[in-house]
Amino acid sequence: MDPLSISASVITLIQATNGVIHLCFDYASTVKGASRAISGLLEEIKSLRNILESLERLLASSDNPDTAPAIELKEVAALCNRESQKS
Repeated sequence: MDPLSISASVITLIQATNGVIHLCFDYASTVKGASRAISGLLEEIKSLRNILESLERLLASSDNPDTAPAIELKEVAALCNRESQKS
């Protein structure tokens, strides 16, 4: 997969997570008692969005778009670990 396709896919996933977050907030504000039930889902979606946004920044800042430097991959792995420990 070429770097432009990867970046476009990450951006599309970020947009999708933002849409899900918006729908969750709408649902929670409309349905009585839904905020408690949906809060866990919201936290997971927000964590996913944080990871995707970090990945997008790393892709945009890469000097060589054909290969992601190992340090950047380590940063993404560390972010994923931090986000998973929050859950």
